[in-house]
Amino acid sequence: MTDKTSPFAQTTPWDLAQAASAYAVDAWQRTLLYADVRRQRGDQYQDHLKEVVPNVLNFPCEPVMSGLDLPRPVNYVMVRILPAADQPVDEEK
Repeated sequence: MTDKTSPFAQTTPWDLAQAASAYAVDAWQRTLLYADVRRQRGDQYQDHLKEVVPNVLNFPCEPVMSGLDLPRPVNYVMVRILPAADQPVDEEK
C-alpha cells in the first residue's frame, strides 16, 4: 500500500493567511494599475478634445473644408498636407 499525502496535510492556518494576504495585495495593485490606465486615457481624450481641429495625423496639415458645412453634414474634414521646409513643392499636382 502506498502512502499518499494530501497537499493540504501540511497546510497550516498561517499558510492560508499568507496566501490570502498575497492575493489581496495582488488584487489591490492590479486595481490601482487599471485605475491609472483609465486616468491616463481620460487625460489623453480631454487633451484631444481641446484641440481646435482634432485629428490623428502626425504631420502638419491645414483644414481646407469641414464636412459639417455640407448640405448633409458628415464627420469628415478635407485637409492639405503641408510639405517640410526642405522638400520642393510642385504646384501642378
